[in-house]
Amino acid sequence: MNRPAPLYAYDIRTDGSAIALDDIQSALHSSARYRWLHFDLHEAGVRDWIEAETDPLVAEALTREDT
Repeated sequence: MNRPAPLYAYDIRTDGSAIALDDIQSALHSSARYRWLHFDLHEAGVRDWIEAETDPLVAEALTREDT
């Protein structure tokens, strides 16, 4: 399964500040403590990837149209 590319990616520091990641592809491979990735749910394969990579409850919450 191909990994979708996030539209935006940020590392979140413990003080709440965020740092935008310039290299979005590397965002999927980093070991940052907190990370925010923004995907387009209309992109082919994104929902399938989220469902395969997360807990079912988390996948349900992340892929709902109203979230």
